[in-house]
Amino acid sequence: MLRVKGSDFLLQGIHSTLERYSREILSFEEKYGCNFQEFERRWDENDIADKHNYAVESDFIDWEMLEGEKKTLLT
Repeated sequence: MLRVKGSDFLLQGIHSTLERYSREILSFEEKYGCNFQEFERRWDENDIADKHNYAVESDFIDWEMLEGEKKTLLT
């Protein structure tokens, strides 16, 4: 019984974290009008205005981390 409750608790935590990551990813998608793959492609092609601006660069790093963490949790 304790093992089942522990598993339920762990799954709830993972689900909650996935929801938070998804909300944060959505905020970046809305801000930049594309998904991360498109943003990264545009970044690599120097098609992002002020890409070395602290805020834009910080968004890129945070967004990339969120995408990676979400993928890890889903696997």
